[in-house]
Amino acid sequence: MSLKEDISRILGPEKVSGAPDVLAAHAGDKWYASVLPEAVVFPESTEDVSLLLRYASSMNIPVTARGGGVGYVGGCVPVRGGISLSLERMNRILEISPEDGVAVVEPELSQRISSGKPVLWDGSTRRTRPPERNAASEETSPRTQAAPDA
Repeated sequence: MSLKEDISRILGPEKVSGAPDVLAAHAGDKWYASVLPEAVVFPESTEDVSLLLRYASSMNIPVTARGGGVGYVGGCVPVRGGISLSLERMNRILEISPEDGVAVVEPELSQRISSGKPVLWDGSTRRTRPPERNAASEETSPRTQAAPDA
């Protein structure tokens, strides 16, 4: 069984490609180096990534993560072949807390934001409960201690 077939069996055929044009598109970044991977995998969740890495580790297959492929240092070049792990489908906003100024996003969305591309948010992903506080640490925090009497 081929690498593509093995991964298709684990993640589903829609999440893996061995097409020559897809392999070529995932062989390098803006650097001069280029090495074709044996397969390109498009996980859609951390569970997909976990299943893939578990399989690759058990088979001693190298995996090279790939974000936008816009770097100039060759970090996403699969220099040992194996699997190119494309993060382009992991592009969701997981949580936004406007009150805290915190957004938890998947890897591709983070790359999109850092490249200055617009990101639309429909307001549907919000923190549903405030972060838990440790009352004991707040009581002993220097900010909450009463000033000594003069």
